[in-house]
Amino acid sequence: MKFGIFYEISVPRPWSRESEKQVFDNCLEQVMLADELGFDSVWCVEHHFLEEYSHCSAPEIFLTACAMKTKRIRVGHGIVICVPEFNHPIKIAERTSMPVRAIVPKPYQKPHPPMWVAVTSPGTEIDAAERGLGALGITFGSFKEQEDKVKKYRQIVRNCEPVGSFVNDKVSTVNFLFTHEDTEIANKVGRRLLGTFNFLAAQLSAARELYPTKSYPSAGLLPALRDQASSPGDEAGVPEGIAIGDPERVLRACKKWEACGVDRVNFLLNALETVPQEQVLNSLRVFAKHVMPHFQDSSLQSAAAGGR
Repeated sequence: MKFGIFYEISVPRPWSRESEKQVFDNCLEQVMLADELGFDSVWCVEHHFLEEYSHCSAPEIFLTACAMKTKRIRVGHGIVICVPEFNHPIKIAERTSMPVRAIVPKPYQKPHPPMWVAVTSPGTEIDAAERGLGALGITFGSFKEQEDKVKKYRQIVRNCEPVGSFVNDKVSTVNFLFTHEDTEIANKVGRRLLGTFNFLAAQLSAARELYPTKSYPSAGLLPALRDQASSPGDEAGVPEGIAIGDPERVLRACKKWEACGVDRVNFLLNALETVPQEQVLNSLRVFAKHVMPHFQDSSLQSAAAGGR
């Protein structure tokens, strides 16, 4: 199993001339360290008009900066919004799976960069499998839910009709990461990270209640969500499978995801900058030192155990 980092790039109020720049600088520093430590990939979402939650309307610019500052880590545009008013379908096809045309420049990476589908609403993993596309999980669920999804995906992708030149049969899931060798610090800071993200996500859930769609129907959960996230610093318990805690707990969680058949775990490292930058960097180092070697071959362990 491989590990990546996943960015939505949340910027807390009050905003100043420097605040957005500082958050992007912090993210780039994290990516540079992750590259040195042996993380496999960095992903960045495309979101629009989500103040504080995600200041990332042009992830290709952030990912270009990541590519310029790193040596090994792969960059993933996850996701491209397929709404014509945002991105024209021909432009999306030009980036990915369009048949042979005079499109230049060609991807440097060989083979062609693998294509993924963001798996959020139920059944999307089936759509991905039928088309030979990787399942990029960006929702949180239990081990049992993920195991069932992976099993269905594996069954279908074996007999798929790929839309690209090759099949990407990998499954990724998303998680949070904060670990520290001091268990008390790990739990306290990690729960604050989790509570802050839940607080932000609960506010966004109002949109699906007011404007439900087929993919995002009304969940009828607003009262419960508000109770669960009463303040940005809410220190609720850590659910199963979340990579928060001391290295031993994080290792156990990752091993369970591996047992579910997941090929990659992508980690969110911060929310509204609630975790100080030095603690984020230290968490990456601790994870690379104590957890990653249990999933890597010997040729990569020396990089994972290092740091700067």
